[in-house]
Amino acid sequence: MQITVNGEPHQLPTPLSLREALRQLGLELPTHAALALNERVIPRSDLDSTQLQAGDALLIIQPTFGG
Repeated sequence: MQITVNGEPHQLPTPLSLREALRQLGLELPTHAALALNERVIPRSDLDSTQLQAGDALLIIQPTFGG
């Protein structure tokens, strides 16, 4: 199945949970980052129970610090 991560296309096998998809893509979810699936923020507690579907869009949101 094809998904996008931060606007980049990726090909993954099905079915996969969000946590497994991140692992297969070699991506770490930093402590203060959030993950949105199809523009909906997913709590970390739901990473194992949320399944990806073909065409899904993931966005890893990282805070910016500074002034």
